[in-house]
Amino acid sequence: MPAPGVGKRQRLAQLNLDLQAARNASLFECDMVSELVKAWANTEMPAVKVQFWAHQCYLTLKVVLESLGQNTRHIPEALRALAELGRWGRNPQNCARDLREYLGQPSSVPPPEFVDLHVKVLKPFPRISQEPMPFYFPHLVIAHMFSTDRQHFDEFMLRGNPNELEKFWSEIEARKDPRLDDHPMKRRPEWKYKAVPILIHGDDVPVVKVGKPGTASLHNSSWQPLFARGRSLFLKRLIFAMFNSNCVDETQPRMWHLIAWSLQWLYRGIHPDKDWDDNVWPVGSSQRLLGENKEPLAGGFFPCMGLAARSRLEPKVLQNEEL
Repeated sequence: MPAPGVGKRQRLAQLNLDLQAARNASLFECDMVSELVKAWANTEMPAVKVQFWAHQCYLTLKVVLESLGQNTRHIPEALRALAELGRWGRNPQNCARDLREYLGQPSSVPPPEFVDLHVKVLKPFPRISQEPMPFYFPHLVIAHMFSTDRQHFDEFMLRGNPNELEKFWSEIEARKDPRLDDHPMKRRPEWKYKAVPILIHGDDVPVVKVGKPGTASLHNSSWQPLFARGRSLFLKRLIFAMFNSNCVDETQPRMWHLIAWSLQWLYRGIHPDKDWDDNVWPVGSSQRLLGENKEPLAGGFFPCMGLAARSRLEPKVLQNEEL
């Protein structure tokens, strides 16, 4: 609870934090809830089935408690919440939406930026249209991670120890790795202590169609730290995804232009002073304030593709370098 004498706004803010902490603590108070949510998150069970089995468990517990003369308030709130998805299953099409709302947005992930792209819209009739598409720009994801959860940043990006960077780069340099020859990052002050190697990945994956047999090809772009350890499912961070059937000639060049713009500012280590089309941010916006003040993204760390194979992206990322 807030200490006496603290201002009203501070007390309200602390109360909201306490309520959120209490809610988060109760989300997985029941093992059944944990297993159901885990199965849904791993795409092993649709939200409709999560609601169905939670409802069955809820009804079973209710019968048992009533037969023992006990109040149904002993049923875990989290189990009841899953059972109530889609108005107790009467609206199954809303189960996935309700489940996402109940779990909430992870604090380590910022909301996506929407950028207009030319895409092929197939319904209600085929046409080419400019539509806002979501991008999880790496520079914003990493800046958010650094500012909201420094411990997670250190573990995910630096393997839990910032000193690992110097050891890593010194060993690569001692090997005379040609990928470091004339790399501009070596001109940066304390680059061995601040340059965080990352990898960029793009691939097409088959996705099972709904309502008809066969698969569709989904293009996705992602990134991950070179130091990260674990399964790819938990390491790769999505940047953008789109079905190939929705792409037109302008889609992919525009997509890579946007990704290269984000990686360029990530390499510089500061917030951008202009948007992806070289337009100045709107007056009074947080982007403009951060960009004009050259606020650091991650306390001086600058993720880069320093050890990645030379690619078409790298010249775009390193061009017009301002140090």
